[in-house]
Amino acid sequence: MKDRLKDPGIKHGNRSRAAANVLKTNGKPHICGPKIPGITLLPGMPKKLFFFLIPALLVLTALESRGQAAPSPFSGFGLGEFNGSALVNNQGMAGSGVSLPQVWYLNNINPAMLVYNRLTSFHAGMIFDQRRLKTSTQSEKTTGGNVSYLTLGFPALTKKDNSAVLWGTAIGLMPYTSVNYKIESTGTIAGSQEIDYFLEEKAQGGFNSIYWSNGVRITRSLSAGLKASYLFSSVISNYSNLLNQPAQLYRYEITLNEIVTVRGGRLSPSFHYRLDSIKGKYFLNIGGTYEFGDKLNSDFFQKFERKNVQGVVLQTDSLQSKTATLTFPTILTAGLSFGNADRWAVSADYTLTKFDGNTNRIGADSYPVTDGSRLAIGAEITPDSRSLTSLLKRITYRTGVSMEKSPYLVGGKTLEDLGINFGLSLPVSRISNLDFAVRFGKRGEINTNGLTENYFKVYFGVTYNDQWFIKSRFD
Repeated sequence: MKDRLKDPGIKHGNRSRAAANVLKTNGKPHICGPKIPGITLLPGMPKKLFFFLIPALLVLTALESRGQAAPSPFSGFGLGEFNGSALVNNQGMAGSGVSLPQVWYLNNINPAMLVYNRLTSFHAGMIFDQRRLKTSTQSEKTTGGNVSYLTLGFPALTKKDNSAVLWGTAIGLMPYTSVNYKIESTGTIAGSQEIDYFLEEKAQGGFNSIYWSNGVRITRSLSAGLKASYLFSSVISNYSNLLNQPAQLYRYEITLNEIVTVRGGRLSPSFHYRLDSIKGKYFLNIGGTYEFGDKLNSDFFQKFERKNVQGVVLQTDSLQSKTATLTFPTILTAGLSFGNADRWAVSADYTLTKFDGNTNRIGADSYPVTDGSRLAIGAEITPDSRSLTSLLKRITYRTGVSMEKSPYLVGGKTLEDLGINFGLSLPVSRISNLDFAVRFGKRGEINTNGLTENYFKVYFGVTYNDQWFIKSRFD
């Protein structure tokens, strides 16, 4: 296995001996005939790529237009909930893995590790979640689901003897932040005995990211990466009120609509360093990423509407339409990983999120902010990746725990999130996987934040590996 990859000390994962033979013959890389001297550089795109990507894009479009994450009032603060870059295999380890290279998966957290992917790898993922919200007097359950990511990576440049990847690249699309909540309240106007009111505040949307990641090998042990992202899409908010007075002949609903649309790019450099294998069996990795804080251009539109009780708009008037900027935070992640190259690995990541200043403004609202942080520790084990008789031994099992402090203050207090994750990867075909993960967690406290959220998330992903972009060579 180590001869095949020329990279001792990386976690190979759930593969049988037969699958390993796809990439090696007599311990050396084999590509259908004699080697051709020189550098291999994007020979061409096979037709099967189109048959795989086009349906995936159609599914993504359909689900993106319909699916939403489960509603949560906590998503209404600032830019919304940050979704992170972890794929389902990393979610099984509580989202950790900034330093953990793997052959059979793209490391979407750290582009510097794309140099470990000898195959073309396609990933698609979805998330389903259920949340129970509690206050001191009420309780409510919400559910939802959405597409998590769609990404494709491949080796763009290899050494002339195909022994190592010099440049790996990937493109992808995933939600960057998510907003989805609705708050309703009713009561009687103070000083009035008969005029009731109904208030509703709701918002949906978020900012999506389309990105291009690249990793280059500097030395045998050191690699560097860069992710260039373009953020787009909108957050749509509606604030409505309705007065109900018995003597009133006609009732009207007054609504204030706001649309915040963002557009702009972000850069995130990264690095990875692998210490030489310990006793030829164990590895130690160090990795990190840095996402620059930015002020991105945005469009802010606000209008007033008056409707009758049937929802028919009777009057509308534009109040504001302007170009502004949105402040995105600086995000620094660093981590360590250690393990046995062919069986198990443990990883630990620490993330610091910092805004410029002590408030974050979106649309017409400002939100108090502080430094956010996240600590994630995860582990994975594959009992016997080369077993020919037991599927259970070739499955990779994962678990992890994370503790997070949001950069947004809720009720003037820090919002904390504690969760535990479990996951597994089921090998299918020769070198591909079905990936699963679940997370149980709790966010917020009634006494400090006014609200507690207990949640359960299910992640599902498809990992498809193949030898695309490699020229056919004949004996």
